[in-house]
Amino acid sequence: MLVSCSHFLTLLLLLLQVLGVPCEPVHQGIDCNEDRPATLCLTKDYSTFDLPFRSKPNLIKIGFEISDVLSINDKDYSITFGLYFSVEWMEPRLNLSKELWGEENVAGEDDLVPVNLELIKSLWIPNIFIYNLKTFKTIDVLSKLAGLWIDSKKRIYYSQATHITFICPMLFDSFPLDTQICKFQVGSYSYDKSRMMFDVSTLGYIQKTQSIILDYDITIRNLKKKDQVFDAGALGNFSLAGFEMTLKRHFLSYIITYYLP
Repeated sequence: MLVSCSHFLTLLLLLLQVLGVPCEPVHQGIDCNEDRPATLCLTKDYSTFDLPFRSKPNLIKIGFEISDVLSINDKDYSITFGLYFSVEWMEPRLNLSKELWGEENVAGEDDLVPVNLELIKSLWIPNIFIYNLKTFKTIDVLSKLAGLWIDSKKRIYYSQATHITFICPMLFDSFPLDTQICKFQVGSYSYDKSRMMFDVSTLGYIQKTQSIILDYDITIRNLKKKDQVFDAGALGNFSLAGFEMTLKRHFLSYIITYYLP
């Protein structure tokens, strides 16, 4: 059976991919071109597989703005909360137009300029891992509630509205006088702290005074120093960012219901 030239070329390209032949740098149509001025472009050797900084750790800052704790499930030891989850990092390989990021348009170097969210598909992004994660859902209205910003120092800021459920090992030996301490930790899946460092940019609890969870008094604090590093043995030590959530049960109603005659 005869094979057409187009089919043969397709099969050849697939074979080259399978054999691991090096590919061109990965980005989608926003490479720098002198004949086509752009407000933002990527260098021709840019690749989403390469870290922004190769000779020093890449600092990844995580923002945690908790809108509310939605549910605490004692049966499967899970906690669900609404979170404005933001990630920021420096990307020195960007070329920014002075027309948009110049002094005439931005008041300061730290002022963030919104850009098209689709750009995130062409950029290197941190391979973030959330420890003890059960579900991670991005909230949609007409589209995904997320945004992308860049400042003149080439800091990328990505934020999205989410509902997150994670597992917290709870002990009920002192019920109803129990207090649960849960750690929400975020780090890199594959890069140890010599390649990637994590830190908290913002930490807040918006609905603290009007929480729908009436059984607990909820306090949010920064992680302790010992909880900011994960020892993975031969894989190295991994940097972590996150927070500690303390759940102190309101015990009076339980005492009245179960203990008083």
